[in-house]
Amino acid sequence: MPVSAKSGWKLFCAVILCIVIPFGLVNGQDKGLLLALSLEDKIDIIPGELIDIGIHPGGRGFHLSEFDLRIAFDTSVLTVSDVMPGSYYENNNWEYFDYRLLPPDESRPDSLSGVLRIKSIADLDDNDETPTSLDLRSDQPAVHIIFNTANDSLLIGTRQPIRFYWTGCGDNIFRSAEDDTIFICHEVRDPYTNNNITDNTLMPTIQGAPDICLVGDGPDYDKTVVRKINYYNGYIAFTHPDSVQPDPLVFEIETVEEQHQGTHAYLDVVKKKGSMKIHGFDFLIGYDFSALAFMGAVPGELFDESGDYQWEYFTYRYEINGDCIKNCPTGLVRVVALAETNDGAHHPLSMDIPSGMTLFTLDFLVSSGYFTGHHAFYPVSFYWMDCGDNVVAYSDAVEPLTVKSALSLQVGRWEDRYDDGLYGYYDVTDSTAGFPTYGGAQVECFEPLDPDKPEPFRLVNFRGGGVGVYLPAFDHYGDVNLNGIAYEIADAVLFINQMKCCNYDLFIVDPEKQAQATDVNQDSLLMTIEDLVYMIKVIVGDALPLAAISSTFP
Repeated sequence: MPVSAKSGWKLFCAVILCIVIPFGLVNGQDKGLLLALSLEDKIDIIPGELIDIGIHPGGRGFHLSEFDLRIAFDTSVLTVSDVMPGSYYENNNWEYFDYRLLPPDESRPDSLSGVLRIKSIADLDDNDETPTSLDLRSDQPAVHIIFNTANDSLLIGTRQPIRFYWTGCGDNIFRSAEDDTIFICHEVRDPYTNNNITDNTLMPTIQGAPDICLVGDGPDYDKTVVRKINYYNGYIAFTHPDSVQPDPLVFEIETVEEQHQGTHAYLDVVKKKGSMKIHGFDFLIGYDFSALAFMGAVPGELFDESGDYQWEYFTYRYEINGDCIKNCPTGLVRVVALAETNDGAHHPLSMDIPSGMTLFTLDFLVSSGYFTGHHAFYPVSFYWMDCGDNVVAYSDAVEPLTVKSALSLQVGRWEDRYDDGLYGYYDVTDSTAGFPTYGGAQVECFEPLDPDKPEPFRLVNFRGGGVGVYLPAFDHYGDVNLNGIAYEIADAVLFINQMKCCNYDLFIVDPEKQAQATDVNQDSLLMTIEDLVYMIKVIVGDALPLAAISSTFP
C-alpha cells in the first residue's frame, strides 16, 4: 500500500527512538544531530485487510545496544497478528527480540486501548557471541507490526491513529552503544498534522517523556540521559473497496536470441506481476508460420499432479484466422487453463501464482529455410480476434468469492530490428482499431450487454516476445558435400547413400550443416524423400532452387 506524503517527511527526519527508565543524571537536550523514529502511514486500506506497519529510523548516528518501545492503538479497529524485527536483527546477529501486549486498562480511551511493548537487545550476557554491527539503517524499517483490520464498513472514510505511548520512564528508550548514554524523546508529532504535541505532563501520556524522567533515583542513576529523538506518530486511512484499483497483472512471452535454424526454440510464458488470485486464462498467440513451426505447449509447475498448486485443466489448439484482411499472423495458437473443473472431490491447492512463475512453455521449430542477412527476429505476440481472447479469470481480497474477468490494459510488443533502429518493448495498445488486432481488447468489450453479468476490468498488461534467429552468411542448400557447388550429381549420390545408412554416418565434413543442406524444399524437415526428389529435379533442369523465404509476419 502507498505511504502518504507526511510519511516521506517523517522518513526524511533523523533516526530512532527514546528509552526511558528511572534515570538519575540530568543532561537535557543533546546539542548534536537529532534522530527520529516514525510510525508508517497507510492509506487506501480496505476494512478487513491485513497490513504491515513499519517503524522507520531516520537520520545518522543510530549506533545502539538496545531499544524498548510502546505502541498504542484502538483494539476495536486493529488486532496484532505478528511483530517482526527488521533486517538488522539477522544481518547484524542481534541476540534478543520480543514483544507482548500489555494488560487492558479501562482508564485508557478507546484509541489507546491496545498497548504493545517491543524490546530488542544486541548482546546478551549469557554467551560469548557478539553482534557484527550495532547500527540501525535509516533506509529499512527497524520493526514490522502486522495488524488485522476490522471488517467494518463504518471505518470507511475514517482515519485511525497509531501512537507512541508512555506509561513510565522506561518506555520508548534507546541505549547508546558507545557509552552509558540513554536517549529519550525530544519531540512528539501529531499523526495527522505533524504538529509538535510534546508536553511535560503526567504519565500515562502520548505527549512524550516528562522531565521527571531526567531526574530521580533508580538503577540507572549514573547514566547520562539525553533528549535526542523525535517521534512521529502514524495513522491508517480506510477507503471503500470500489475506490481501490489493484495493481495490474503482467504476463510476458519470453524472447530468445541467437537461435539456430533447424533447432527448437522454447519460449516461457510467465506471470511477472500481480497479487490477485487467478482462476484460469484463455490466451491467443500469433506467430510467423513461415519461420516458426509450432510443435506444442508444455504446462508448467501449476499443473503438476503432486505439486503445490495442482491445477486441473490445460490444453492448446491451433486457430484459424480466416476473416483477417491485414496485419494478420500466419500462425495462431490458443492456450486455455483452469484451476478448477467440475470433476469431483479434488480441488486445486492454490490460486496464488507467484510473480516470476512460468505458466507454460511454447515449443517452436525454427525453419531451416534460406533467409537473407545474418540475423532475423520473429515476434510471438498476443493477438485478439474478439472479446473472449486473452482473458484472465481472477478474484481479489475485496470479494474473494466473486470471479471476475480481467482484459488488457496495455499491450507491449518486442521488436528486434537493428536496421530500423528498433529494439525493446513498444506500446502497441489501441482500443479503437477494431478486431482482429494486436492492440488489445476493444472498447466494445466494455459496453453493457447483460446486466446480470459482472463487468470486465482492464487489469492486464501483455508483453509479447519472439525468436531471434542466427542466419548463416552463405546458402548451402543442395550442397550436401559442402564443396561450394550446389546441386551436383555428387550431392545427390551422397544424399542417397546417407538415406540408406541413416544416422548421418557419411556426413563427416560438418554433420549439422550437411543435414541442413538436404532441406532443399525448405519445409524444415531434413533429409526426406521429398527433398531428394526436388534435388534430382533441380539437377536435371526440371525445377529451380528455391529463392530466399520472406517473412509473412506483419
